Amino acid sequence: MLGYIISNRGAEKLIAGRPFDNILPVDEYIPIMYNDHPESDWVHYYENTTRDLRVYSTYPLLVYPTHFAGDKGWYSDTEPPIEVLQEIHKRKLKEEEEEAAKKEKEKEKEKTEL
Repeated sequence: MLGYIISNRGAEKLIAGRPFDNILPVDEYIPIMYNDHPESDWVHYYENTTRDLRVYSTYPLLVYPTHFAGDKGWYSDTEPPIEVLQEIHKRKLKEEEEEAAKKEKEKEKEKTEL
């Protein structure tokens, strides 16, 4: 999200969610408040909140980003750089491969013991 126009009622709903009890970037908090956030681990902090904020977008857009995620020169103060995400992905794949190899060795060992 890039720009917001918030009605008084919308602001009341956002404040009623007590955002300062569980600090999140506004781009994460607003989707939680309209009940459409992919991270269920984050949403559970707001279980006792009515998450019925109404949101709308315009077409054509009124505000445009200077860069999109992944573009050269893209920077976010709430998201890690693409290089960091790629490194995390590589490490996760390596861990999964090592775990699979370990399980395969254990299966082979069990077969030879029988």
